[in-house]
Amino acid sequence: LFRNPKFRSRILDIVVDEAHVIQQWGDDFRKSFKELTILKTIAGTEVPWSAFSATLPTPTFHTVFNTLRMGENKRFWGTNVGCDRKNLELWVRPMEYPIHSLA
Repeated sequence: LFRNPKFRSRILDIVVDEAHVIQQWGDDFRKSFKELTILKTIAGTEVPWSAFSATLPTPTFHTVFNTLRMGENKRFWGTNVGCDRKNLELWVRPMEYPIHSLA
């Protein structure tokens, strides 16, 4: 399908959401995630790619960047919006009941 120029001309962007799973699952669970670079070769350089994740530490970022060949023949823009979410709260409380009672 990606080899069809008419099909390719209609693609606006290839989006990879939860991109961190490329590293987390790519070796064992979903080996095809590591093969996304093949899709990039077939799709051609005229098709832009986007990758998103809320959990992308630096080593994982490098894996995603290299696997998706980001920045190759195109400029790369990265945005780190941080993890400060004013609308979220974290509460830690002692457990009221033994852990085995939760099952």
